[in-house]
Amino acid sequence: MDYTVEFDAPAEKIYQDFTSREYWQTLMDAYRFLIPQSKIRSFSTTERGTDIVFAQHLPRMFLPPLARTVIPADMIITRRQHYDPYDHDKSRADGTYSASIPHGPGSFGGRYFLTETEIGRAHV
Repeated sequence: MDYTVEFDAPAEKIYQDFTSREYWQTLMDAYRFLIPQSKIRSFSTTERGTDIVFAQHLPRMFLPPLARTVIPADMIITRRQHYDPYDHDKSRADGTYSASIPHGPGSFGGRYFLTETEIGRAHV
């Protein structure tokens, strides 16, 4: 599946946001509206890029009845994000993402491509 999101900002600015701990903490705060137990498990930036791991814990009693037949315990979603260093020459950064649910129906993952559009906006 391909999914494109366009931002009204340059790719480098979006990259700076995506690789800042403040961005991810703000996202966790927003997720808590729906999933009260959302937290960053790890955040690191090195010369190889930025890695973020966060978890969301949804008590089983909040799952729809159909989901409770498949998931025998609380649903804990672990998400991993990685962003390669920003390539200034190409005005882009690549990355990966994944999510897994122990005791759940599986996992998924994919790749990000953060690039500039012809009019100087970022899209992923």
